[in-house]
Amino acid sequence: MPNFGQKSMACLSTCHPKLMRIAYEVIKDYDHSIIWGHRNEVEQTKAFDNGDSFAPWPQSDHNKLPSVALDAIPYPKQWTASDRDFVELAARYIRAAKKLGIKLHWGGFFLPNGKHFFDGAHLYLDRSEYT
Repeated sequence: MPNFGQKSMACLSTCHPKLMRIAYEVIKDYDHSIIWGHRNEVEQTKAFDNGDSFAPWPQSDHNKLPSVALDAIPYPKQWTASDRDFVELAARYIRAAKKLGIKLHWGGFFLPNGKHFFDGAHLYLDRSEYT
């Protein structure tokens, strides 16, 4: 059975408990890593400046504490994973969330400013789950 490594656990520890529940459900049968939970101002500004995020500080769901978003990637493929691998991981997260009765969204469908922005690693709670 797969399990999270130390870095994944550290990232996950900054996430909303509902995201944690979903991630622990998925790791039971699908190996993956959590590469982001909460991002502070410096980290978010860097992600925005590098084009890895379309949200400036503090507008990203990663900027809340606990974070209402996480970035997950297939393991051991890391960023070399294909879009298909990210779709499979996202589908597992969406199924686990549904099983747990939690509304979750995936970054593969982002349309900021009317332009598609594929963020295959990004999963985030529906606002109704934390407000």
